Amino acid sequence: MTAMWVIMIGTAILGPPFVLWWWKFADRWADAEHKRFKPKSEAPVERVVMRKKD
Repeated sequence: MTAMWVIMIGTAILGPPFVLWWWKFADRWADAEHKRFKPKSEAPVERVVMRKKD
């Protein structure tokens, strides 16, 4: 019973700072990926119109 409370309290205390740290780490990684793979210039799209025959 005591171990359960220790684990629950430890998770409640250490969980939120870990999540915030993980988000910061993941955000830096995502920024680096965006710099590494720059978006390609979009080519003009040809417009196709299909009409139903009567």
